[in-house]
Amino acid sequence: MKLADLQYKSGTYLAFVLSEKTRSELIKKYPPSFSRVLCHHVTIIFNLTEEKLKQFQYDQERDDDLEPIVRAVGICLGQGIEAFKVDVEGEDRRYDGNFYHLTHSVEPPRKPVESNDLLKTRPPTTSFNKKWIVLEGEFELCK
Repeated sequence: MKLADLQYKSGTYLAFVLSEKTRSELIKKYPPSFSRVLCHHVTIIFNLTEEKLKQFQYDQERDDDLEPIVRAVGICLGQGIEAFKVDVEGEDRRYDGNFYHLTHSVEPPRKPVESNDLLKTRPPTTSFNKKWIVLEGEFELCK
């Protein structure tokens, strides 16, 4: 579904969900370091409200009717957490101040949400140096 067509639903968050093809390619090219493989979505707006959704849709509106470009710019590895640093149309920070990211894998009891802290405290272990990986997928409202 196109970003502009999404309608707010209470109790959801906005995410960019990877296509199966993109997910498979990332896992193949960057084998997960930890036992719980996620590599599913990039959270765009947590604690979503109708106003936040409309503002993001407006901010990302383009004359050419193309969806915003979401790309991985590096990968960061920490104790029990591995995450891709991501940007959306060149922006690396979400509205809440956290970095856009894609949690690749974790080692329990670590949790995917801890990727936020990892990216705040460490630069990417590997930077893709302008050879960014464009992520294919769709914007979705998730629970």
